[in-house]
Amino acid sequence: MPPVKELHYFSGQFPHRKTLMEIDRVDGSQQKIERWQRRRVELKMRPLAERDLQFLQLAKSYQGKAPDLERYAALFSFKGSQFSGDISPSYANLSFRQIEDIAAFFPALRIILIVREPIERAWSDINVDLRNGRIDEGVISDAELFAAHIAAFGTRYFGTRIARNWLEHFPPERLLCVLYDELVADPVTTRAAILTFLGASTAAGDLPAGFDRKRGAPKRSMLELNKDALVRHFAEELLLSAEMFGSAAVAWRLRYETLTRQSATQERVRSYPSVDDRLVVRMGIWRRQFRVQRVGPSREFAGSVLAPSAGPHGSRLSIASREDRCGGGQGPIHDSVAVVALGRVLGLLERRG
Repeated sequence: MPPVKELHYFSGQFPHRKTLMEIDRVDGSQQKIERWQRRRVELKMRPLAERDLQFLQLAKSYQGKAPDLERYAALFSFKGSQFSGDISPSYANLSFRQIEDIAAFFPALRIILIVREPIERAWSDINVDLRNGRIDEGVISDAELFAAHIAAFGTRYFGTRIARNWLEHFPPERLLCVLYDELVADPVTTRAAILTFLGASTAAGDLPAGFDRKRGAPKRSMLELNKDALVRHFAEELLLSAEMFGSAAVAWRLRYETLTRQSATQERVRSYPSVDDRLVVRMGIWRRQFRVQRVGPSREFAGSVLAPSAGPHGSRLSIASREDRCGGGQGPIHDSVAVVALGRVLGLLERRG
């Protein structure tokens, strides 16, 4: 992985704030670099290798330049034969056109979509904003201010809409769905399933599957006024999630069943534009595939992500199969939802508090 987990390359100005911070930490004397290396070890982060320093140097040169798929691919040119990827939750809400362009440019790309119960996901982000001073405590305790705050979410945490957009360009065999509940309940099996999907070894890594660097971070309890407002905002989404994702998503609706019945009628759900019958069928196939992959053998993949021989059409999150590399495959990059450019896999991809 790059030295910065969330690149947010397609979501705004690059280098993103966190990338700029990392650049600053190594931009200077060797003594400065060594000091930051020791600090990374203390934080249970891997030491920076030469390829990481090259990555940061290239990222620095991108300042002021508009997003470009060729330049984005070049960010992964230092990885050699290793797997590589970008974990930016903001990619979940890329425009339909952006997703289409990415799919066309990276025909072998593999996506991991991590879907979290939307109320929990939104509340997690609210807590992060509170810790970082981006919102005031008064917003949480005032019903009117809080309602206005979550109204600004739009469809940011609507997993069914995000899944629909990505499935339009990435077939189920290239897009793996993981429910956040499954990840938390059984991180070992879930991590193995994700590695299998990517064609990687499922051998244990340096960190335990359940490792969470942010565990223990202060988290404010939800007030009733917060819960009521969030349930109203996500009522239809909870019902649709149960239909689309099944499994643990059914329990999401049951947690707030009384409130969701008050906030969303079946008539409104039937007219909801985000899911059609065809996509529901595809999602059903998608879920069944995931269950098979959790217990099935690893597929063998040839080559590696963005290897020099793959050119600009390699993929940052996926490994091209032999068929794909020879041009014979069907090619076709997000927690509420995260694309492993977008998600958090415990131990493999850190999960958000």
